[in-house]
Amino acid sequence: MVAHLESLFPGLRDETLAALQAAFTSLRYAVCASEELEAGFEKVALFADANGFPTHAARQLKSGRWTSKLGELEDIEHALRDLEGVEYGSVVLVMQRPVPASGEEISAAGT
Repeated sequence: MVAHLESLFPGLRDETLAALQAAFTSLRYAVCASEELEAGFEKVALFADANGFPTHAARQLKSGRWTSKLGELEDIEHALRDLEGVEYGSVVLVMQRPVPASGEEISAAGT
């Protein structure tokens, strides 16, 4: 599994793109058509290798750029497609959810 997502989805054992998509759906994300910044939404992008195995996830910042955790290193800021290649594969899915209201927390249970 994508290492930095294990803390967000500790019960996720199925290491497939479909399982990861379902996990993000439990956090109110839905598949979207655009990776462009949209007011009122926060986005995540899922990467997979040539075999469809999930390799990485990135989160869009308010600036429209993306942030990623690369192993034990600090988070980096980048253009979304900058990480595509042999190590991280390609962006295969972008998901979005409405920006939570101030003080609202969204858990995997949707509460």
